[in-house]
Amino acid sequence: MTAPHELDDLSQNLSETQDKKPCMKPFPSVPVPSLNLPLPLHIIHHPKEKKSKSTAIHAMVLAPNDTRIHEFPDFPPFDPNETLCLFPSPDSKLVSELDLSKFKQVVFIDSTWSQTKQICAHPRVQALTKVRIQNHRTHFWRVQDESPEFLATIEAIYYFYKEFHEATHGGKYDGEFDDLLYFFAYTYEHIQSVFTNDLTKLPSKKFKKEYLRSRQTDSSETPSSSPQETEQDEKQSDTPHKQ
Repeated sequence: MTAPHELDDLSQNLSETQDKKPCMKPFPSVPVPSLNLPLPLHIIHHPKEKKSKSTAIHAMVLAPNDTRIHEFPDFPPFDPNETLCLFPSPDSKLVSELDLSKFKQVVFIDSTWSQTKQICAHPRVQALTKVRIQNHRTHFWRVQDESPEFLATIEAIYYFYKEFHEATHGGKYDGEFDDLLYFFAYTYEHIQSVFTNDLTKLPSKKFKKEYLRSRQTDSSETPSSSPQETEQDEKQSDTPHKQ
């Protein structure tokens, strides 16, 4: 599948493949895409971060030949001269600012921000070249207390490879890595359709108030559970990692 560039467009394409009774099928019976990544992807997962909530698993399914997940602190030694680590530290550089030709792999940290500090304090992680991505607004559905520019892990992975491709192909990008958002976009669209099509179903407090694209507020809904009507065609602005 060739995925379009905008998440709303991608999720709309995916929604068209859904069965009309999604509870009967956990996922549409269509081929799941498989990608090859230009740099092998290593994910350091904090053991206290629930894997059931981790979007990093998406990369393992969609790019199985190039993705490895390691449980902290059990991860292999990485050559600091050949390994990038995505983290917006003060000494980090944008993807476009680095000589990418010498790097052979990239490391992502999959944890909450408080857990990230513990991983980043590890000497072998400290030694890696830190890289950051442009700013992007998250489309993640669960509430978090940080900035709306703190992305879910799979969003950060997607934007890294998008920017890597642009930096190594003269600024050109034609959706080569959009399929990294395949499961993310499916879940996004499913949540949107459930709550916008059935006004009797109240969204959980775990959703951000402005998350749902459009919904006519029922007077019986409480302010804490009623999302505000938002711009239906909100675009993702060009941003750091993490949930």
